[in-house]
Amino acid sequence: ARRDWVRDLMWNQVGILRDGEGLAAAAADLRDACNQISYASVASPEEVEAAAMIRSARLITEAALKRTESRGAHFRTDYPRKDPQWRKHIVLFRGEGGDIITTFAPVLD
Repeated sequence: ARRDWVRDLMWNQVGILRDGEGLAAAAADLRDACNQISYASVASPEEVEAAAMIRSARLITEAALKRTESRGAHFRTDYPRKDPQWRKHIVLFRGEGGDIITTFAPVLD
């Protein structure tokens, strides 16, 4: 059930056509879902897979929310153009308390 929820959320709000409002709503839902995951409750292979999907989906969503442009196959309806200032990589890592810290790295030619 959780895997289906993640799949549907990602397709409907974080898919190829996306916007800031849908991304923000998905990010909030995934943040809540991550906070509900405890290692004690992850007992079966299906639960491990669902937990990994939720965590991965959260990172993808947070990065998509930060990138305020359209690039490649990912189209932001609220930012329909490519922005040369966004020619960089988004780097995410876990901070204290599970917060996601965002940094950027240059694209090497």
